[in-house]
Amino acid sequence: LSHSAGTTIHGFAGYAEGTDVPSIISLLKGVNPANSAPVIVDIEPRTQFRYSGGGTILAQLVLQDQSKTLLPELAKATLFDPLLMGHSVYSQPLEGSLKNNAAVAHNTNGVPIADGVHTYAAVAAAGLWTTPSDLLRLVSKIQLAGLGKDEYFFTKKTVEETLSPQIEPMGIGFFLGGKEKVTSFSHGGSNEGYKAQLFAHTQTGDGIAIMTNSDNGSALISEILSRIS
Repeated sequence: LSHSAGTTIHGFAGYAEGTDVPSIISLLKGVNPANSAPVIVDIEPRTQFRYSGGGTILAQLVLQDQSKTLLPELAKATLFDPLLMGHSVYSQPLEGSLKNNAAVAHNTNGVPIADGVHTYAAVAAAGLWTTPSDLLRLVSKIQLAGLGKDEYFFTKKTVEETLSPQIEPMGIGFFLGGKEKVTSFSHGGSNEGYKAQLFAHTQTGDGIAIMTNSDNGSALISEILSRIS
C-alpha cells in the first residue's frame, strides 16, 4: 500500500465497451484477455518506491480472499454507507442510476472517447466512481481523527499509522507532504478521459478534491491548486 513491495505495472489501460474484460486472476497473470503484462515482484521489497497499480490489485485479492467478500460489497458496507458516501461505488462497468449521472470522458481534443468509457478489471486501482463531495467526507474523518477530535470511524492511532512515512514519498495509500513533519496528504487519479486530484492538510482542516472529465484535466487541476493555495 506504500508502493514499496517491488511489484510491477504502474497503471492499467482498461477495456473499451463491448470487449472482453479479464478476471482479477487473469489480469494478475497477464493472460488473455488481459492487455497488460503479468504482475510480478522484480525489486527487493522495501528498498525503493515504485508506483504499482499491480500491487494494489494484489492487495485487493488478499482482502477479498480473507473477507470472502468482493471489494464492491465490502467497500459499500464498511466505508461508503457509514460515511454517507452515496455517490461512491466500485462498479466496472458503471450501472444503475449513477450511470446516468456520470460525466462523459473526453480526449485531449475535447472529443468524447470514441469507444466509450473504459471498463477496468483493476477495480481497486482504477475502478472507483465517486464525487468530490464524497471524497471530502472521507478526508474530513481522517483529519478529525488525526487531531483526536472525532474517533467514531477512524482511531487516532490508525490515522497516525496511515500518515506516517513508509518510504519516500508515501504513507499508507497517500502521498505525504511537509518538511520536518507531515502536514498534508494527497493522491491523484488518471483513467482514460478523466484526471483528478485530492489534497488535504492534516492540521487546518483544509482540503480540496478536483475531478475533470478530460485527458487535458491536469492543466486545469494545476491552475486551480495554484489559485487555491
